[in-house]
Amino acid sequence: SVPKGEDKSVAWYNMACVAALADRPEAAAKAMKMCLQGLKASEKRSWMQEANEDPDLQPILGTAEMKALFSGGYR
Repeated sequence: SVPKGEDKSVAWYNMACVAALADRPEAAAKAMKMCLQGLKASEKRSWMQEANEDPDLQPILGTAEMKALFSGGYR
């Protein structure tokens, strides 16, 4: 089960996946940013690793939006 504080992050993560599958990289990046903002600094690295391995996000990981997000200090 997901800790209570992470409920919103899970929802934003799922929205990022849906946006990625709909070929909407800007929307996916915005949703992923919201996901990461809701996490403790110590949790962000594992969530980003998960995102890098998630098949739903693979089509957009190479986009400028996602590269900017993932290089923006969340690692």
